[in-house]
Amino acid sequence: MNLKIASFNIKNGEKSKKEKNANILVNIIKKEKIDILGTQELTKEYEKTLKQKLTNYKFYGKYRYGNGILSKFKYNENNIIITNKIVRFNKTIWLPWLANNFKDLKNSIINKSITPRIVTMITISDKELGKIIVFNTHLDYKIHSIKKRQLEKLKKIIFKYKKRYPTVLTGDFNMNEKDSDFKNFVLSLEEKAMKKVNIKNNTYMAPNGKKSTIDHIFIPKDWKIVESGIIDSEDISDHKPIYVLIDIEKKKQENKYVQIIKKAFKIK
Repeated sequence: MNLKIASFNIKNGEKSKKEKNANILVNIIKKEKIDILGTQELTKEYEKTLKQKLTNYKFYGKYRYGNGILSKFKYNENNIIITNKIVRFNKTIWLPWLANNFKDLKNSIINKSITPRIVTMITISDKELGKIIVFNTHLDYKIHSIKKRQLEKLKKIIFKYKKRYPTVLTGDFNMNEKDSDFKNFVLSLEEKAMKKVNIKNNTYMAPNGKKSTIDHIFIPKDWKIVESGIIDSEDISDHKPIYVLIDIEKKKQENKYVQIIKKAFKIK
C-alpha cells in the first residue's frame, strides 16, 4: 500500500498571482497523487481556490490569528493539512512565539518575525493503513532562541501523542541539519523511533540567491521509503515542495471485541 506525503511552503506573495499559483498547485497535487500535504503560509484567498478544485480532499487547521478582528491581517496564515484520507480528529496548537528577552524581542520586531506560530494535527483512520497521526508546522524564520523553544514544545507535543499511533511530521523549520539545536531535535525523534526523510536537493532560495534545505519530513523508522525528493512547482514559491513515497504493509483489521480484550489484558 503506497502513501505519498508532501510538505510545501506556498509563499504568502503577491495577491494578484495567488489564484494562478493555487491552480498550479492543484495540478501538482492531482498529477503527483499526493495523499497528505502539509502547507505553510497558506492564506484564505489561496485556500478558497484550492477547495474549489480539490473536491476529493479535505482541509484541516485553524488560522494563527483566528477569525476575529485580526483575520484580515496580511500574515493571518495557516498550516493547513490537505488530505484525501478520512480524518477522525484535528487540532491546532500554538507554539511559543514571543521572545523571552528584550534583545531578541527587539530583533523580532525589527525583522517582522513577531507572529504566532502553530502546529496543525490530524488523526487519520484508514481501512488499509490503520490510524496515523500527522503534525505540520512552520517555525520562526529569524530569532534562534524562539526556534529553540518552539522545537522543545514540538517535541513534547509529538511525544505526548506518538505512543498511540505511527506519527508523521512535516514543515518549514527554517533550520538545516548543520544547526546544533535541529540536530538534537532529530536525534530526540530518532530515539522515539522516527526518522528524517533524506531530501538531497535544496528546498529554499533566499532573496540573496543563497540555497538551503530547511523543509523536512519525519516518518516512523520502520516505514519503507520507495522514493523521496522535490517536486517541480514552476517557481510559484521560493520553496520547493518535498515529498516521500512510502510502502506500508496493509493493516489487519481486528474485530472490535478482540481489540477490547487485548487492551484489557495488555496483549500486544
